[in-house]
Amino acid sequence: PPAPPVHRPARRYADRDRHQDPGEWQPLAGNRRSEWHYLAQRLAGGHGAEDSSPGRQLAAACAHSCSHPCTDSRARSHADACTRSHASSHAGSHPDPCPAARRLRNAHKLHRPIRRYLYAIAEKTLGDRRRWEEIGRLNNLADPAALAVGQQLLIPGWDGNPGPLPIAPLLNDAQGKAEGKLQPVKFSIREDNVFAQWVQADREETVGVLYQKGIYRRGNEKPEDFIRQASGLLRRAKLSDGEMNAIAAIAQNEGNLDAVNTWDGQYLSFGLFQWTAGSPDRPGELGALLTRLKQSYPDEFQHYFGQFGLDVEASDGVRGWLSLGGVRLSNDYQKNLLRQAIWAYRFAIAGRDLAVKAVEILHAIDRVDRFYFVRHSGLGGYSLADLIQSEFGLALLLDNHVNRPAYVAPGIAEALAQLKLQPVVLANGTTKPS
Repeated sequence: PPAPPVHRPARRYADRDRHQDPGEWQPLAGNRRSEWHYLAQRLAGGHGAEDSSPGRQLAAACAHSCSHPCTDSRARSHADACTRSHASSHAGSHPDPCPAARRLRNAHKLHRPIRRYLYAIAEKTLGDRRRWEEIGRLNNLADPAALAVGQQLLIPGWDGNPGPLPIAPLLNDAQGKAEGKLQPVKFSIREDNVFAQWVQADREETVGVLYQKGIYRRGNEKPEDFIRQASGLLRRAKLSDGEMNAIAAIAQNEGNLDAVNTWDGQYLSFGLFQWTAGSPDRPGELGALLTRLKQSYPDEFQHYFGQFGLDVEASDGVRGWLSLGGVRLSNDYQKNLLRQAIWAYRFAIAGRDLAVKAVEILHAIDRVDRFYFVRHSGLGGYSLADLIQSEFGLALLLDNHVNRPAYVAPGIAEALAQLKLQPVVLANGTTKPS
């Protein structure tokens, strides 16, 4: 019998480069069916197509890109069907299959060897092939298939410590604008506390506490202190004293301006309202916050995040996508990159910056505008501002909206029903039951 083929992952990656642009490839899902489903969506023009069945998506892609479209309903066989149809219909004049078929034909043999190549590197250097994701995280490989021939990779130490990594020091503080030269830091763990040691300075800071999947950091920058120091600036931004007092009050429940959380299902949460990176396949509120920072203070955004490859895209003012190295973070592996201690520390430092603090406060007040002044049919056409006007009441509503926004107005309506109060009674300033 013939000898089995020799497996050469690096060569196959080079072959892939000759066929199509590596930037078009994304890490595929876990099982075979969802991989073809994902690829079909990519070939048919991206996400959100009305008909997401693999066969029809591929047929649409083929119909768009070649003059002899194929209608095979099985995604895996589309490449062969299209190749055969071209061979019979375009012999001599157009021997190659359409791009849709060519990409599909090569997909199953091009994506997986790259991951196996990281497996091999992890097994050789770390002694455990299952630690390939550590190499991916350390090198910010948001796309595991974007491993170029000859690329140099950082390898974690035997204890998982990757060695010195760069951070951007504080840029704007009460003393003015600092130089902001990059500093290498190392991380260590003592009794579940994560510390950052500055390599070129005699300095050590607490990053946070290990908890479940990541780090929990309460933070030290209290909103009430910043509001008191920058009250003139915030008033010029048309913030009322009542709004500022409400923001300061709920910080006791949510977090300080430099609070960071990388342990729960939202991968990374930051700041006063713990704006999150979002669930695996959805944008998060953190993207909208960073978009506002990028628009208002582009130099500060570049200093703390942009120079390390973190960027934002497609923000609607409420939510937005994060990207790393030009790759949108849109699945579990990619967003897990944000759980690293280095990202927790970078965000913690940014939370001390005066410009970042101001953006956090202004973005928090925008949340008030989104729900407090909106009229609701379930409340008799009144807004929450018509019914609840105290600072304490606003703080309770705002805190509820941060965690369960869809429950706020229905919850007030249910409370009024239990108390046998009509909204008009409350709006008129009395609480006499009907």
